[in-house]
Amino acid sequence: MNSGFYAATTGLIAKMQALDVAANNLANSGATGFKAQREFYSAMQAQLATGAPGATATLAGGAPHHSVVSNAINHAVNNFVVLGGSTTDFSSGSLAHTGSDTDIAINGPGFIAVSTPSGTAYTRNGSLSLGPNGELLSAGGGAVLGKNGPIQVPPGQMSIGSDGSITVNGTAVDQIQIVEFDKSTPPVALGGSLFAAAPGATATVATNSTVQQGFLEESNMNVVNGSVGLIELQRGAEMLQKALAMFNTDFNKTAIDQVAKS
Repeated sequence: MNSGFYAATTGLIAKMQALDVAANNLANSGATGFKAQREFYSAMQAQLATGAPGATATLAGGAPHHSVVSNAINHAVNNFVVLGGSTTDFSSGSLAHTGSDTDIAINGPGFIAVSTPSGTAYTRNGSLSLGPNGELLSAGGGAVLGKNGPIQVPPGQMSIGSDGSITVNGTAVDQIQIVEFDKSTPPVALGGSLFAAAPGATATVATNSTVQQGFLEESNMNVVNGSVGLIELQRGAEMLQKALAMFNTDFNKTAIDQVAKS
């Protein structure tokens, strides 16, 4: 009974944590350049695959010791599902045409380098704007970085090329830093549409990405699938809550019977 109770408890905790991930995805489904988080679980089978304590011990002659087998079974029974964490889905979202000269979308795995109070960050949100002094700003208000730091754009007709190069009235001004990361060290989500380089990772100049002016990348979160997933998680959590209530009733009944016998 204890194992069932603990299994239901850890299962419910995992479902509640997964609900937080799903709710955050849905809340940001309309955010430009947002990348959804995908939860993953640590299962009992995965832990046993690495070898349960004592599972390979045997007596002389090759017969498994009873206590060793019992320990292995006990280890298996008392390992329960938990939420292992979440990973970022870096698949591209759909491109929406806006026609604005300060809007850009990236085709490929690239990111726009921007300045934040905590240092350089990276985003797929190409909803840019011009500040009062001609500074090119990200959606979050940070400076968009060029070849030599924050980009300043003089008055005039601005064009942004496929490599991020900026011209005003035909004159070259600067080039937006478009960077990429190795697949083995993807950037770490900071919140919203901002990312930071993972520890030990280096952002390199983009070679497999192009810029499209007048477009924005939509969130890669599918609202319909996300809503269905949220309902499934809620139903799973409700079932586990009912299971816990049943276990609690059984525990109380057992305790009353023990008191009556004493």
